[in-house]
Amino acid sequence: MILKKKLLYVYRKGSNDDTFKTPVFFRQDALSNLESYLQQREIRYHAPKREKALFLALANGKKEGSRMTKRAVQEMVIKYAKRFGKPYLSVHKLRHSFATDYYLSNDLYKTQEQLGHASPETTQIYAHLTDKTMEEAIDKRRSQES
Repeated sequence: MILKKKLLYVYRKGSNDDTFKTPVFFRQDALSNLESYLQQREIRYHAPKREKALFLALANGKKEGSRMTKRAVQEMVIKYAKRFGKPYLSVHKLRHSFATDYYLSNDLYKTQEQLGHASPETTQIYAHLTDKTMEEAIDKRRSQES
């Protein structure tokens, strides 16, 4: 983790090989929260030095934290989404929302890299979504002007 550069690496599913490593940048205002979490990570989960995962869990009876499973992350998102009155949220929907928002501020290729897609065709769905959204917004504005 390179916090000073506001950069983390995500290892894409399927491999921990460096060729599957995707850089993910974060905003300055997230830095203090990440630093606080890292302190808690050390105290609460006794993070082993070899563990690359940012988010850890303690398995039953274990003394050291280890990488959270995909299922554990999904369950955590569902739990907190319900608590905040958003029971329809899921990991997939959060990723989809992020991707659409990111695409609106960047080009297709930056979005492709950020999402770790091998092909721009996979990322193209966000361009079509935003085109449809723009068309609906223009139609709505036209109907308000009439």
